[in-house]
Amino acid sequence: MWETTLPREDSKPDHYATGDMTDEMKLLMTSYHDCDNKEANCQCSKYKVDIQGLCGRGSGCYKSEGQEACEKHHDKWLGPIDQKDIDYHIEYF
Repeated sequence: MWETTLPREDSKPDHYATGDMTDEMKLLMTSYHDCDNKEANCQCSKYKVDIQGLCGRGSGCYKSEGQEACEKHHDKWLGPIDQKDIDYHIEYF
């Protein structure tokens, strides 16, 4: 079964507050592993997975309640969560 560990509420990196970020940290915060969880709709950055040890390690993909909850943790939204949303996207886009 897939790891579904959600990020902690305080998962925002301390480096945000201090402004003490290297170029490498900035790159890791905007880079992502290949997502190998077909049920996932949200993904943590490489920084949160590799440096902070959050999001269950691995690819950092997990199933979130929805886009707002995913982005609240500063994670990347991967797509619709339920069939109704999927049907809407197929029909109108």
